[in-house]
Amino acid sequence: MNKLTQASKIKAVAFDLDHTLFDRYATLKLVSHDFFTEKREWLSQDMTEEKVADILIRADAVHIVQGWSAIHKYWMDSGLLANDKDGNPIADKKELFDYVWNYGFFKHAVKYPFTNPMLDELREAGYKVCLITNCAKEIGIRRQTAKLELLDMTDKFDEIIISGQVGIHKPHRNIFDIMSWRLGIPAQNMLYVGDHPINDVEGSKAAGYIPVWVRLREEYGESADCEYSVKDVSEIPALADRINSEQ
Repeated sequence: MNKLTQASKIKAVAFDLDHTLFDRYATLKLVSHDFFTEKREWLSQDMTEEKVADILIRADAVHIVQGWSAIHKYWMDSGLLANDKDGNPIADKKELFDYVWNYGFFKHAVKYPFTNPMLDELREAGYKVCLITNCAKEIGIRRQTAKLELLDMTDKFDEIIISGQVGIHKPHRNIFDIMSWRLGIPAQNMLYVGDHPINDVEGSKAAGYIPVWVRLREEYGESADCEYSVKDVSEIPALADRINSEQ
């Protein structure tokens, strides 16, 4: 018996935020513009705005899971930063972090044009819609909340879990269990949609959800072991309906 005939009817769809509902790379391009124009003295003389954007996006794509120290090292190794006469970066690590993450991501957030209409379509069709997103405590919680406000998404979900608020982070299955409990819907009745092969696909699968992989990370050599995948989330309402029609 295959997964479709074993699974119960889909009643809810849970989403990741970054790279799933929110265009993080387009946002980083706007942050890069500010970085280049407002903090030019922090950057190597041969940097162009295009190079800055390429480095910030590549560092984020490859090293975001490893954390800020890995991203900062990539910036240094890529020649992004200008040095003082002693060979040290003009801007220290904290200044860079505060400017890009604690300024840039509070100022800019780019939504995919299909995201909010897709969320509305799901809710109008009777599906519960929820969000599970990772972040660090305190500033990370405020950053994710600010993104939702900038993206006009604060009223689009039946439930929202920002991991720093509960002290559990994807891919740990407990964060998915909490969402299932809050909605009162068993995990096998839920899709989880996200771009990360481990945090989103493996984590939700271990909790009993039906994972759907957003195929963004193929660009960086990562793929997910997942029965269902989409190019972007505009495909989700049709996919949920199709899965239900095959029960």
